[in-house]
Amino acid sequence: MRTMPPRRMSRDDTTGHRIRAVSVDHSKPAPTAVPALEYVVRIGGSVVVVAAALLAAIVGAFLVPFKVSGSYLPVSVVIGVGANIVLPVLAMWWCRLRAVALLPGLVWFVMVLMATQPDTAGSVIVANMWPATVYLLATAATIAVMGYLTIVGTIGRLTGQDVKGISSKS
Repeated sequence: MRTMPPRRMSRDDTTGHRIRAVSVDHSKPAPTAVPALEYVVRIGGSVVVVAAALLAAIVGAFLVPFKVSGSYLPVSVVIGVGANIVLPVLAMWWCRLRAVALLPGLVWFVMVLMATQPDTAGSVIVANMWPATVYLLATAATIAVMGYLTIVGTIGRLTGQDVKGISSKS
């Protein structure tokens, strides 16, 4: 659409004040403000994602020594890997911020560090056995891959949304 140049100012015959007619460029859409409800949903979504990551880390840490018929069953690995794949995608879809999509991995990491530290009695939650090693390595590798995909922006393309955040591609 072609815009007309602004008209020159002319005097109104009755009042003597200047009148200026300006044409408006309708080719660009007006910027829309994000409604307050959307901010509430984004903040609520980030709280839910962090709480789910916290729950997954605690449940996974306590299920490391899970045994069936005398053999270890690595249920914690499935919980840790599954949660750290699903939660960043959910955070990206819900909050549209890359930084929020990185929070589940950070929460898991902090919780596992706390679970591997002995308390005053010397007991630990994640003990030194092979399911614990698999749990730590597999979930850490999943967090690294999902963190890379988050920063690169692949997860944002999977959810089909505009994302803002960390990298220059935002």
